[in-house]
Amino acid sequence: MRKEKKEVIKNYLLDEKISEEERKERFEIAWDIGENFKDIKFELKQKFIKELKQKIEQSEEFKNYKVVNRGLIEGDRYGKLIVFRKTWSLTPEGNIGILNYAFEAGISGISDICIGIVKQDNDIPFKGNWQNQDNIDQELFKKLSQIYNTLGGSSKGWKVSEWWIAWKYLHSFYRDMQREFFLQIIAEKGFKQALDYLFSELVELKKLTEKFIDNFVETYKTKHSC
Repeated sequence: MRKEKKEVIKNYLLDEKISEEERKERFEIAWDIGENFKDIKFELKQKFIKELKQKIEQSEEFKNYKVVNRGLIEGDRYGKLIVFRKTWSLTPEGNIGILNYAFEAGISGISDICIGIVKQDNDIPFKGNWQNQDNIDQELFKKLSQIYNTLGGSSKGWKVSEWWIAWKYLHSFYRDMQREFFLQIIAEKGFKQALDYLFSELVELKKLTEKFIDNFVETYKTKHSC
């Protein structure tokens, strides 16, 4: 199929039934598209993530939350869009929570996207992977286990790492944002459907875990208060 498409394009560009001027014009247009197509796709992804951020910020479900872009819109590798309840931060003006909901791109250019619950940093609220019980207070360990088990753990596709309490990839259609994704979002209805999918994944994560994160953060702050 790919070879057939190549031949169709080639025949269109090099059609001997049209004038030389028309062939040059077609080739020049194709050249310009080729040079700019990667940037155009990236700008569409940026628009999509910006709209997602705005949708979360304006939603009733997240009215007491902060939404902070940490490199995802710019296309950074491991760039994140983090979403956290204001009470989850160590300080009232904080721009990250002790724990946070987040979307992250594992590949630069906004690709390989996952969703989950991520730590503030490598040391807070603990160092390393929480499933290594040597790294964490046992009371806090039990609370994190409760979060993970409530999500369904590995049987539901959730994984853990040094940074993530739990994370999983989005459906492959939205994880990789390939040809069919772009064909969907260039239509207004399709753009909305894609936004609704990511938003619904976040809402479901919140619904299952918010009260447990509240409890974890409260316990953590009590144990680490001056």
